[in-house]
Amino acid sequence: MVELIIGLIGFVITAAAGILSPLISCLCCSPLGSVGAGFGACAFRRPPSDQAVQRGLIGGLAFAGGGILGTGVGILFSSLLGATLGTSRELARQLGLPEPPSGMDYLLGGLISFCAAALIIPLISAGGGALGGVLWRAFRGSSTETPVPGETSRPMDRV
Repeated sequence: MVELIIGLIGFVITAAAGILSPLISCLCCSPLGSVGAGFGACAFRRPPSDQAVQRGLIGGLAFAGGGILGTGVGILFSSLLGATLGTSRELARQLGLPEPPSGMDYLLGGLISFCAAALIIPLISAGGGALGGVLWRAFRGSSTETPVPGETSRPMDRV
């Protein structure tokens, strides 16, 4: 259930960012959101210390699943609304570049951006989720660690 909520959060964030620019959703939302997703997955599930990275990775991939769908929806709405087309025309005018393509060329560029995002987002999010699991394990500290069965605790070993 936690992974579904993380995926929905990833969908909403990347869809909103994808309307502005597909690069924002792919290169900014994925790394930052997946670190939070990995940390959040560990915080809600509270895995043992040795499984925190795995749980964080699963949270990051859940964010990636929602992120890919959100990027697609964002690119679609951006193409239909022409939101980024006006910005790219103005930028090209200011830089003295030729007019950017419109119509079908613009939709093809959106499709290529979506395919690139679908390849990049899972990789970035998996790494970010694993990092979130490592951070959760570090913030949790050793005071709440469960002892290994059969191991005796010696205070001098911890120093």
